[in-house]
Parts: sequence; structure tokens; C-alpha cells
Amino acid sequence: MKKKIRSLILYTSLAASALMAGYMLLTRFFTLQEVPIFDELFSMSTATPSIPFKTVWTTVLLQDVNLPLYNFILRAWAHCVPFTVPWLRVLSVFFSVCTIPLAWWAAPKKWDTFKKFVFCSLLSGSFVLTAFSNLLRAYPLGVLICCVESLLALRLLENLQTKTSPSRLLFYGFFGLGFACAYTHYFCAALFFITALWLFINALIYKTQRVQIFTATAVVFLFWVPWVVATYLSLDHFQQDWWFQTPLLSASWQIFELLLGPASMLVGTVLFVAFGIISVSFHAKNRFADFQEVWMGLFQWGLLILTVSLVSLRYNLWTDRYFVFFLPSLFLILTSLLAHLTKRNVLFILLLPLTLYIWVTYSWENWQLRIEDNTGLEVGMKHASEIPGVSDVLFVYDPVEYKGSARFFITEYFIPKGSNIKLIPLTHENEHRIHEHVPVVVPLCSMISLLNYSTKYNFTIPNDVFAHNGTCVVML
Repeated sequence: MKKKIRSLILYTSLAASALMAGYMLLTRFFTLQEVPIFDELFSMSTATPSIPFKTVWTTVLLQDVNLPLYNFILRAWAHCVPFTVPWLRVLSVFFSVCTIPLAWWAAPKKWDTFKKFVFCSLLSGSFVLTAFSNLLRAYPLGVLICCVESLLALRLLENLQTKTSPSRLLFYGFFGLGFACAYTHYFCAALFFITALWLFINALIYKTQRVQIFTATAVVFLFWVPWVVATYLSLDHFQQDWWFQTPLLSASWQIFELLLGPASMLVGTVLFVAFGIISVSFHAKNRFADFQEVWMGLFQWGLLILTVSLVSLRYNLWTDRYFVFFLPSLFLILTSLLAHLTKRNVLFILLLPLTLYIWVTYSWENWQLRIEDNTGLEVGMKHASEIPGVSDVLFVYDPVEYKGSARFFITEYFIPKGSNIKLIPLTHENEHRIHEHVPVVVPLCSMISLLNYSTKYNFTIPNDVFAHNGTCVVML
């Protein structure tokens, strides 16, 4: 009888989890038509077929801090489909959905079907991965690569433990994806190099594959260094808070709130991980090597936090959405501990449908959980276009926010549909327009530029300023 009850609890929980995970997977297709936010417009500008690639490369990508791989893929995709937001977003959703079957395929050989199911359910049901699945940014691609990269690392660890040589496909696959990590996002690059370090440490312990792992990691690093140097030089003239400065405790809370949802999930996750590690220490102390998912995941997160803390002394990296790339590592920890605890007591499996239920309801309450577009450009342009007699609008560009050919695409996108106003950059060639009583649209990031212009061109900024979020409109 006990066996029947145990089976009923187990399979009912798995069925409920499958339904909720499947629902969250389907919702990824429901948001293709959402209005793009500012960062997405920047990506779209790099993919615009009408802008030559050479121009995009020299005036946009080389001047940006973001790594270019996603932009290359998006540009290729834009040449295959209609250049509309929904069609472009199909690529991101494709990356997000493909993460699930690829995770199942790449899982370590020691994993049974139960572990694969739990891990893929977490990936499918995660509300933040669902919310970010349609973004025209590197997040869906980066999560896919980081997820498969970590799973392949676990396979390599199996080879190290048994002192058997990995297949060429596995070895070159891991380091090939490492190169993709290195040029997708700096946090993806961090995950690869941290994971490669973990592999090297294990290679030293098991005294096998040391030279191969070190050499392959060094090769990826050498090919990655030129872009790092270029990024450092472009950042060197910024202040420490070149992006924004958030108090450490507040930033940490935002990070875990984005990744896990409500406070109950954060507290529950910490308690679960602590309890799971204690259980492993007491009941599986002779099988620590069987919990590589836990130790590698903790190593990845620990070294990431240390690295971010050191870099943030100069450039603030406590940005919540960057940590999304490390979410699969957290799911690896949870999967391993849940499998261990469920074997001891089947009631622990109830935590899986409970977690997915919390994420589903949280997703309903926060359906628009995205990076907020607080630029105010749309409202500012609309206000300028409604000023009587206005046909031209001057715009103050900031070289940090608006790079090269991207500036025209981004700012013109916010001109109201059907409006006849013409956007003119406030440059030396157009300085004669200043005294023609035309409106000037000024993002807050460009206010210093406007003050410099006022001194250079001898005009006074009026007190009557229309302001909305991050944009002002003034009549000179």
C-alpha cells in the first residue's frame, strides 16, 4: 500500500509539473507583437538590411560594450524573414524553446529520466526565462549556450573521474561553445572560464587531461582578449557608475527577485539548498563525487560574485538581468538536491509542482515582466509633434547612448506614426536652426551635451521644460 501511495504522489506531482511547465513554454509564443524597448531597438539597428554591414560594424558594434555574436545571427535572420518585430522575435523564442530539448540531449550519462525531467521543467517553467524569451537581445541565446555548456562540463567531469578520454565531439563541443560564450555576453564568458577552471582543478585532482584542458582554454582566451581590450578602452573614460549605481543590498535583492520571484521563493530556495547540502553531507558523504552538479554550480556562482564584486569597484556590474545567464547553474543545484531528497522521502517531489505553481501565478501577476523602457522618447516625440506649426525637431545625441548609424534608427522609431515631423541632429552643420524657435528633444543622458551647446552657440535654456521619464522637450 505504501508503494502505491508513493507512486501516486510521485506521478501526480510529475504530471502537474509537466502541465505547468508546458503552459509556460507555450506562453513564449504569445508576446511576439509586444512593442520593442530601447535595448531591442539597438539590436534591430544592427540587423537593418538597409544599413550596410560595414557601417554597422564600424559605427555601432565596435563602439559598443556588448559582444557581437547575437547581432551577427540576428542580422543573418533579418535577411531571411520580413523585417518586422514579430518575425525578428521568432529567432529569440526559437533559442529559448530549443534550450529544453538540447538540455535533455546534453545531460550527463549518469542522469536518469527523473533528473532530466526536473531540470527541463525548471527551464520551461521559469517565469524570468519566459519573460525574456522574446527579447531581441542576447539573453535567450546566452541562456541556451550557458545551459548546454554546463551540461557538457558535467559530461567531461565524468570522463575525468573515470580517467577515460572524452570523445572529440564532446571535447571540441565544450570549447567551441566556450568561444560562443566568449562572444555572446561577458557574463557568458565568465561562466565558460569559471567552468573551465573547475574542470582544470578536477583534472589536477584526477591527474588526467590537464594539458588538453589548459591549452584549449588558453586558445579561447587568446581569441577573446582583443575584444576585451577594445571594450576596456571604450569604457576607460566613463566614471565608476557609467551604467547606474545601485546599493549592493538593493542590487542583490533585485537580482534574486528577478531570478526567483517573490520573497517566499528566495527564502525557500536558500533553506532548501542548505538542507540539501546538509543531507548530502550526512547521508552521502562517501559519494560526494556523485553531486558534481552541486559543487560545480556553487563554484560557478561563488566565483561569479567574487569577480563581479572586484570589477564593480571600477565599473558597476550589479545589474539583475545579467545574472540570468547563470540561472541554469542554479537549476543544476536544485535538480541534484531534489533528486537526492526525493529518494529519501517522496514528499520532497511536491516542491517541484509548488515551485512551478508559484512561477505561473507570479507570471500572471507580472505579465509585463521586462526591462522597463523609461527613456520617455515616445512621449517626448509625441509632445514635440503636437506643438503648433512644428515640422522639424532638433535632437541632441549622446555618443555613449546613440552610436553611429544606430542613432537614426532608434530615435526615428519613436516619431509618432503618421507624423510629418523631420528629426534633425543638433550638430555644427545645423547650428543655424537653434534660433528658429524649433523644439529640441533631449534625453537626460544628453543634458550635459545640451549645456555644452548652450555655451558654444550662445543660447539660454528656458525654464519651461516638458519632461517625461528620461526625456525633455525644450523650445529654444
